[in-house]
Amino acid sequence: MKDLLFLAYYFPPSGGVLRLVKLAKYLPHYGWRPLVVCPRPRGIYRYDPGLIDEAGRCPVFRTGSLDPTFLFPPRTDALKIGGRRRSIDRWNRLFIPDNKIGWIPFAVSCGLKIARNFPIKAIFSSAPPYSSHLAAAILKKILHRPLICDFRDAWSQPNTLNLHQSPWQREVNRRLERWVVDRADLVAANNQNLLLGLQGITNKAHHQRCLLSHGFDPEDFRIQSKPEPSGSGFQIAYTGTLTPQRRLDVLLKALNLIREENPEVFSKLKVVVAGVFSPHDQQSVRNCGLEGTFQFHSFQPHHRIVQLLLESDALWMVMGPEEGPAVAPSKAFEYLGAGRPILASVPSPGPIADLLSETHSGRAFAPDDHRSLARSIVELCLLKQKGRLAHHPRNLARYDRRLIAKAFAEKLDDLVKR
Repeated sequence: MKDLLFLAYYFPPSGGVLRLVKLAKYLPHYGWRPLVVCPRPRGIYRYDPGLIDEAGRCPVFRTGSLDPTFLFPPRTDALKIGGRRRSIDRWNRLFIPDNKIGWIPFAVSCGLKIARNFPIKAIFSSAPPYSSHLAAAILKKILHRPLICDFRDAWSQPNTLNLHQSPWQREVNRRLERWVVDRADLVAANNQNLLLGLQGITNKAHHQRCLLSHGFDPEDFRIQSKPEPSGSGFQIAYTGTLTPQRRLDVLLKALNLIREENPEVFSKLKVVVAGVFSPHDQQSVRNCGLEGTFQFHSFQPHHRIVQLLLESDALWMVMGPEEGPAVAPSKAFEYLGAGRPILASVPSPGPIADLLSETHSGRAFAPDDHRSLARSIVELCLLKQKGRLAHHPRNLARYDRRLIAKAFAEKLDDLVKR
C-alpha cells in the first residue's frame, strides 16, 4: 500500500465534500492509502458526521487554522449562513487567494510531521480553497515528492468565486495559479472545459493533465428500503445551495405559467428544496403565492438527500449564465445516480448540458427559459398519470466513483514510476 499525503480543507464531518470522501474510500482498493490533512471542524454549516464512516479507515490528521471560520463554534446554523451569504462573500474578497490562507502554515507543518513517520509517495491537494494548492506546492519543494493538484472549480478562469474581484486581484490569483501549476506533476480537473483552460496557464510541459470527473457511488443508491415516487402527485426536488447566481426565479415563472394554463397539473405539483438558502428565497416563493407548493428543508445529511432524490419524480437544477463555461456542480452527478429525469436550467453549451445529452438523463434549457421548463414539467406529469414515465439513461459507467478512483490510482502509479 502506497501512502498519499492528502490535503483536504473540507472533510467530514463537513458535508458537501463527496468527491474527496469517495476518493478516500476507494483509493485503498487500488493500492493507495490517503493520509488526510484537514483542519479541526469549526464553523460547519453543512454538518454530516455520517460521511466520516464513508472515508473508511484512512488516517485523518486534524490541524488548527488562522482563518475566519475558526471564530465560530464547531457547528453553525445553515439558515443564518444563507441569510448572511452576501456579507460573507464581500468579506471573503479581502483575502487572496481565499480566506483559508491562514491554514497554510498548519497544513505544511502537519504534512512534514506525517512525512517523518510514513513513506510518502506523492502529495495530493484539492481546491477550492486554493490555499490548499499553495500548501501542497510548498510541501513538494521540501519533500521532493510528485505533486497532484485537483481543481474542483476554476481559480482564475471565469467563475462565481472571482466574479466580483478587481483586476489586480484577478492578476494576483492568475500568477499564483501559474506558480502552482508550474510545480505540479499532474493537474486534474472535474470537466474538460476546466482542464483545457488550465493548459493555457503555463507554457511548461513537464506535467501531465487528467480528467478527474465528479461522479456518483452506486452503493449510495442501493438502500434496503428503496423509496419510489408514490401517489398521483408529482414531486420535483432541488438539493444543494441557492446563491445569487442560482435562484428559484425561472422555476417560479414556470410554475406560475402552469397554474394559469394547466391548473389540473399544477394542483398535483410539489417542490422540495433541501440545502442552503436564504430568507429572500423563501420570500420570493411567498411573493408568487406558491408557498403551498414548496417545502424547504435546511441542509440534510447525504443519506437523507439520497432518499429525497429517489422519492421524487424529477430533479431540477439551475446555474446562472455568468457562472462561466468551466462550472459543473457535483449535484448533477448525484442526480444521475438517482435515475430520475433531470430538468436543468443551465447555460448551453456547457458541461452540464453536455452531460445530459451524453447520458440521455434529462433536458437542458436556457437559464431564463421558463416556458420550455413549464412544458417539460407538464409533459412528465402527464406521462406519470398515464403510467408511462419511463427513464432510461445511458453511458453512466464512466461516472461510477469506483471506476474514477481506479483510473486515478493508475495515474498515480504511473506518476510514481516515472
